Amino acid sequence: MAEESHGLFQFPDSDDLFDEGPRRVRHVVARSYEPRETTDGWFHDDTQDVAERFQAKQGGNLVLNAIEHRFMRRDYAGALAMCQSWLSENGKLDKPYKPNEVLDIASRCALRLGRPAEALAVIEQVQDRRDPGLQFALARLLRLNGRHAEAIVWLLGYLDQRLTDYAAWAEISRCFAGLASSGIAGLDVDQMHAWAWTAMQVSIFYLDRIPRPDSELASAFASAGYARLRAEMDALPQRDGRSEHALVAAGLEPRASARLVQRISEAMHARMLAESGAGDGDAAHPQESEERGARDM
Repeated sequence: MAEESHGLFQFPDSDDLFDEGPRRVRHVVARSYEPRETTDGWFHDDTQDVAERFQAKQGGNLVLNAIEHRFMRRDYAGALAMCQSWLSENGKLDKPYKPNEVLDIASRCALRLGRPAEALAVIEQVQDRRDPGLQFALARLLRLNGRHAEAIVWLLGYLDQRLTDYAAWAEISRCFAGLASSGIAGLDVDQMHAWAWTAMQVSIFYLDRIPRPDSELASAFASAGYARLRAEMDALPQRDGRSEHALVAAGLEPRASARLVQRISEAMHARMLAESGAGDGDAAHPQESEERGARDM
């Protein structure tokens, strides 16, 4: 009888089903196995030169593991130096790895080291900017480098995909507050404060509308976020009578200005419906609030 080596039943070699034979051990636990990641990847000690490691199979990924390990340990200077070496070695390959992830980490490291200009120069090297998270990061770095009008344009593109993201509206408010204190000749400061105040109102409205689990942790997170945004809004001079003409004077193209006015009008209308009880079913979609914590670079 042929030996069965698969299926639910395992038969011994003997034709006699009642003749006891040695049982086959089907599962063996390899207690001496050591994952490669503990030595060559995430936890390795970085003693090997980056150029040397790049010659190994999947060497670029191994170095990326080391970069991520340093970043998670808050060794931002070390991670940034390794990012620069990675980019240099990657440029020598006939078939280079995609550098977007390394550029993103390098930009975050530079920002945490207090070098926003360097962080912006790094992130601007990313060619494919369709990712919403990258658009948000780019807009934030533009704001931190005083390029407020450009930042607003990128945030509008981001809002095309995640309209109800309160963090994006808070960034728009900060952009207008930055414009108000920029000292640009001919700029209507009161108008900038009016737009900043309104955008922060929209941000707080959307924060209140985020679906969240009924737990103490979720409530504490919402309360802290609300208090932070409310403090920012209270620090702004309250102004009414927003003018689209003032947006053009601030450096926004007419098309971008019109998009912003439309977005704010939609948000204020939704807020009015919510306050009247007619828009209770228009809560923000859960997917639009994903990964917001990761954006606190």
